Amino acid sequence: MTARWPLVIFYNIIDVYAYNAYVLWTEKHPAWNVGRLHKRRLFVEELGKTLVQPEMMMRKTLPRTAAAKSAVERLRKDGEQPSTNGITDTDTCGKKEPGVNCVSSDNKTGVRCKKCQKYICKDHTQ
Repeated sequence: MTARWPLVIFYNIIDVYAYNAYVLWTEKHPAWNVGRLHKRRLFVEELGKTLVQPEMMMRKTLPRTAAAKSAVERLRKDGEQPSTNGITDTDTCGKKEPGVNCVSSDNKTGVRCKKCQKYICKDHTQ
């Protein structure tokens, strides 16, 4: 066993609960997604979105970095184009450098400015 065995057990419990909910849902609503071969996957996706939606709405007004805010907006819009806010993660080689505006060289980041392509740490993104 690995050091992450509690996480495996937790995911297994979640999977069992989701399957039980799926069985109950399909018994109560037999006409739901008739003819689809992957009904359970669709159910689990909808269940996950339904469970996460209240938390996303509660966190809507919390301060965060622009990158995190755009990720939440992308999930909220569910498939629409994300808004361009001037900051993007374009670091493709995995190399991280100190932020441009940072005094300390210990602050490493992979986020770059879209305009000048300089690294920006999370403290200086807003």
